[in-house]
Amino acid sequence: MKNKFNYIGFFVILGIIALGFMACDNGSTHSHAPGAAATCTSAQICTDCGAVITAALGHDYSEFVSAIPADCTTDGAETYECSRCADTTVIILPAGHSYVWAETTPLIETGTCSVCSNVDTRSAIESKMVQIPAGTRITMTNYWDPSDRCIVNLSTFKISKYQVTQEQYIAVIGGSNPSYFTSGADGTEVQVKRPVEQVSWYDVIEFCNALSIQEGLSPAYTIDTVNPDPNNTNEYDTVKWTVTLNSGSDGYRLPTEAEWEYACRAGTTTMWVHGDAEADLEEYAWYDPNSNGKTHEVGKRAANAWGLHDMHGNVCEWCWDWHGAYPNELKTDYRGPDSGYTRVMRGGGWDVLAQYTGSSTRYVEYPYNEDRNLGFRLVRPF
Repeated sequence: MKNKFNYIGFFVILGIIALGFMACDNGSTHSHAPGAAATCTSAQICTDCGAVITAALGHDYSEFVSAIPADCTTDGAETYECSRCADTTVIILPAGHSYVWAETTPLIETGTCSVCSNVDTRSAIESKMVQIPAGTRITMTNYWDPSDRCIVNLSTFKISKYQVTQEQYIAVIGGSNPSYFTSGADGTEVQVKRPVEQVSWYDVIEFCNALSIQEGLSPAYTIDTVNPDPNNTNEYDTVKWTVTLNSGSDGYRLPTEAEWEYACRAGTTTMWVHGDAEADLEEYAWYDPNSNGKTHEVGKRAANAWGLHDMHGNVCEWCWDWHGAYPNELKTDYRGPDSGYTRVMRGGGWDVLAQYTGSSTRYVEYPYNEDRNLGFRLVRPF
């Protein structure tokens, strides 16, 4: 055993020797004559043939040097040094106020900087919207017909955390409160922060445009109140406004049915956002067993994984779409059928039984109808 030739060691040594030889430009082989060692910015080059032996190392800015903190109006900076060559780099720390925001009207939040007392304002509705990520090959489902499904791709968008409240609606439209539940709020709940209801689909379209104009945004809809909508097949609808979506608008609008379900599910495939256990629904929704026969202040039940409240209860919510069977093909940013008799509603409500409050439950309503169990939430492009 002691005299047995070590083949493994032999081939390792042979490989190491071979690595020291490379083809020169003239085709001959030689052992590289290394020049100066590689640095952060320079490669190590063979002095005979010019081949790169070791590439440039690149800087390693891991050594903290100093920092100048940013303040409300002046950028700050952090300086770091390369651990190999002492070169430095600077990272800018953007200036900015540290606002503490408070709602001063139903539509406006006022912020006071905790450092310099500067004051600014922002939209109280916009500030309570959540960005929903784009999605690919999302399955739209139908509680009433499990075979009725559609696969969609959706662009990113923003959606309200909460259903639109009574005070917000009045602040935009003016006049009296259209809601049925105008008194009798529970306990410490704020009456005007209950969801607005008894609003038709047409009322909501008007609200979206009016709010957009108030905030200096381009309205999402063109509303023709003179020429009846040829795509509205409801013979009882005496309103029949022709409403078209304005491409490129940055204003407020209703969610499509696909956007609503996607936002509601927040990545889940279960009956409700929390799972399939009905016993846990009370934590997330105001529905028939726990609502005491009325609506409640928005946001008092737990949110889904994306921060949206009341998706399974309080009031049902208008969507943009005409109602119809889902198309049996992949759709991108699907907005429903081109025509119809009724519009889609989604979500549960204060008077709805648990089994009818799920993420896939579809309801329909005449667009001109108003109901004490029917409100809405808003969407904007991101």
